[in-house]
Amino acid sequence: MKSVYWHRKGFICLFVVFLLSFSSVAFSGPSVKIGVVDLDKILNDSIKGADAKKLIEKEIKKTQSILRKEETEAKKILDELNKKGSVLSESVRKEKESEYRRKAREVQRFARDAEVEIKRRGDELSKAMVKDVSDIVEEVGKKEKFSIVIGSRSGLFYYAPSIDITLKVLKIYNDRYKKKK
Repeated sequence: MKSVYWHRKGFICLFVVFLLSFSSVAFSGPSVKIGVVDLDKILNDSIKGADAKKLIEKEIKKTQSILRKEETEAKKILDELNKKGSVLSESVRKEKESEYRRKAREVQRFARDAEVEIKRRGDELSKAMVKDVSDIVEEVGKKEKFSIVIGSRSGLFYYAPSIDITLKVLKIYNDRYKKKK
């Protein structure tokens, strides 16, 4: 009986010594420095981000203007059909109906194509901005000897404000954009 007790006690002592030896290595190793960057804030609050939004809004307004013009033309054809449909000959009425359907399809196609093009352009601008910001984050991370920089706040429940480098990255990004502009 006593031998089992001493074996257990000996095993527990060895286990504690084993754990302590690893903990001393862990505590004596290099420290870990973590940073956080709010990418959405940089994309939304940067000068380049504001310029990109203005560019996209300008394209949207231009597209909406063209779309309204095309819709007006289609509506004119439909109004003509509704007003004069009963007095038009069968062949002329069918031709006008065909013209209206064609115009309506063109309007729908234009709207779809414009939406896809505007989304593509927005994605292209965002991708370029993310690349630029990523390069800056890497520079800051190396310069300030970060072990890791987390690029989004969305998955984090809490972090100390002292590890947030968003404003530093935003300032560098804006300064570089001003120089290029």
